[in-house]
Amino acid sequence: MIRKLVKHAAFKFRIASEKCKNVSQIPSKVVTTSSVNALSIEKPNIKSYLFSEIIQLDYLGPAELNVIDVFFSQLPDEEAKIDNAKSLVEFFSKFPEKARLISSSYYYLLLNPFSVSSHIIFIAANYSMGRASLSRQAANTLAQQWPNSLTIVILARVLRECEGLEAEYRILEQAYQDRKDIIIFYNLISNLIDSSRVEEANAAIETIRPIVEKELADEIFFVKQNQAVLEEAIQKQLFAPEGDNDIYNDKMCLDNWTSYYESFVTRREHIHGDRLIINHFLRWCAFH
Repeated sequence: MIRKLVKHAAFKFRIASEKCKNVSQIPSKVVTTSSVNALSIEKPNIKSYLFSEIIQLDYLGPAELNVIDVFFSQLPDEEAKIDNAKSLVEFFSKFPEKARLISSSYYYLLLNPFSVSSHIIFIAANYSMGRASLSRQAANTLAQQWPNSLTIVILARVLRECEGLEAEYRILEQAYQDRKDIIIFYNLISNLIDSSRVEEANAAIETIRPIVEKELADEIFFVKQNQAVLEEAIQKQLFAPEGDNDIYNDKMCLDNWTSYYESFVTRREHIHGDRLIINHFLRWCAFH
């Protein structure tokens, strides 16, 4: 069970996640493209801009890219920059078509060679569309210009698509030796699991068991709770949960199946966990 929980924890830091689905907290007043300048931004929020402005456009253009660059330059510290960079990764992994102009060639990266946001958008969109080889050079540049756990994981994931699991492992292993960063370690364990190096993965998991159990305390609680309900259902041969235990209302079913469909048709298994689960299920069906 702990192996599966660490796998789940690693997915939290992968190139894409369902976090960008929640748009309910977007403020009603946002800074638009025409009004942005370096002096007018008090609280730059890239995620809000993506979901209030970019989501409405057919695709991102140079003007909107400049707004994102200005937002990024005004962020107060490294932590804020990494958080906003994750928002870019999540958004353009889910909506790569919004970056089809920017990601079509290296033209815009050559115009903005030191733009972190341009590189992230380019990499995320091309990776999501199955063009990891096109984003390889950009991923290398990004990791060199702005080295941190996020850019290292991005580079490792791109190399995995281009060269395979061993290439990803080499990058992650060296980075972990240098930084001792827990996010890099999660991804290293995930690589071991995907490479069928089970004993090594289990040994690595044991070294961080308390951290994983603390981080995933809520998930562990609900897994145990659901396991008890499932065992009772099997014992009593129940078809579905009853009363308050039945969480499968129309909205939940619609949201979940929409998410599964979206994940299956637009993403590969190393972009989103739903696709990984579906692929494993299909392989299981093929052998049973």
